[in-house]
Amino acid sequence: MESELLLRKVTTLQACVRGFLVRRRFQRLRAEYESIVQEIEGALGTLQWSAGWIPRPQFLPK
Repeated sequence: MESELLLRKVTTLQACVRGFLVRRRFQRLRAEYESIVQEIEGALGTLQWSAGWIPRPQFLPK
């Protein structure tokens, strides 16, 4: 019984760490994408991120 509780706690900890690492990776990817757009377009005024679990970039008309 005690080993099952420990296993469940370790699994929960691993899931939390994986989630943290994925969110941090998405933040880096978003920053890199915005940097590339800013280099090409000169500004981020036309870039908007969609809502949802995985935001997607959308370009607004000028």
